[in-house]
Amino acid sequence: MKAEIEVSNSGSRTGEEVVQLYIGFKNSRVDRPVKLLRGFQKVELHPGEKAQVKFEIPVEELAWYNPEAAQWEIEEMKYELYLGSSSAEADLSSSTFNYTNSVALPGNQE
Repeated sequence: MKAEIEVSNSGSRTGEEVVQLYIGFKNSRVDRPVKLLRGFQKVELHPGEKAQVKFEIPVEELAWYNPEAAQWEIEEMKYELYLGSSSAEADLSSSTFNYTNSVALPGNQE
């Protein structure tokens, strides 16, 4: 999976920002957290500078361990994608995406 967001420094000093990527599981049929941190990048920007921050997240990051089947699985459902400077809803841009190829993953995903 790939995600991208533009960040900018509107201030008068060079600054750093940690851009965070979360995946949301609101539509999950199993008990899962509301969202999980799945990536982050620290960016330094000079005054007035803009930058594209890109993420590439393995699809395995969507997986959950199914103890009944004794394997890792990825649910077919609509997921939420959040990008921003913190986990607070006010600091996040959001979107959704569908995963439609339900699979069991081989091996240990820990």
